[in-house]
Amino acid sequence: MLMAPSRDHPPQVAPIDTLCQELNDLGYKAEIVRGSVVVSPMTTRLHSRVVLRLTKALFPLVLRHEWELHQTVGVRIPPERGDMRLPDLLVMPSDDEFGEAQVDGATCLLAAEVCSPGTRDVDYRDKPLEYARAGIPLYLILDPLTEPPSLTLMSEPGNGYYEKVTAVEAGKPLALPSPFEITIDTGVLFGSAGEKGNALDEGGEGGGVEEVHRADGLVRPDVVEGGADLGEGRA
Repeated sequence: MLMAPSRDHPPQVAPIDTLCQELNDLGYKAEIVRGSVVVSPMTTRLHSRVVLRLTKALFPLVLRHEWELHQTVGVRIPPERGDMRLPDLLVMPSDDEFGEAQVDGATCLLAAEVCSPGTRDVDYRDKPLEYARAGIPLYLILDPLTEPPSLTLMSEPGNGYYEKVTAVEAGKPLALPSPFEITIDTGVLFGSAGEKGNALDEGGEGGGVEEVHRADGLVRPDVVEGGADLGEGRA
């Protein structure tokens, strides 16, 4: 027999951050956006492979500096109280002062997102502004949906946007600035360069890289709609 809840004892509602954490503990990717819980579609094997390859590429450096790699730690997004994003990969220093489930963006080193059909617009349109507001110094978008696959690195956050945007096609080297000071073989990340090569080249010079300095902090509309536009005339 079902009993209606008493007016004197209304049903208990879990706080939104608790609900979000419970969903993440169950294996979902739940984020808090403008006070609402948003759950992303389940990831594909391709998505998981790209995240794994990026993890392998960064792991030697992470070990050397005693940093941490996380896929289940959220980043607080100001100015909305309680808003939180869950990057596909988060690099941050080892520090006991960090929270177990959420951290401040300014304490992180890099956030990475791998595009999927259900999250791609948000990865290019919303998260650059959110991560810049949070103070994350480097935001890396890995897009296996373009032909060829592409990467977009955003850096120098300030005034709520990233001042510098660097885009490369897969197969071209991508230099990560301080504190990484490495060049990544991007072809290895997407499997187009085979599985034998080392994706990490410490202290190397990036080549075939197109840099974009944006005053408005927004990725171009053609990047949002069609991935990284690496053609001539990009300003």
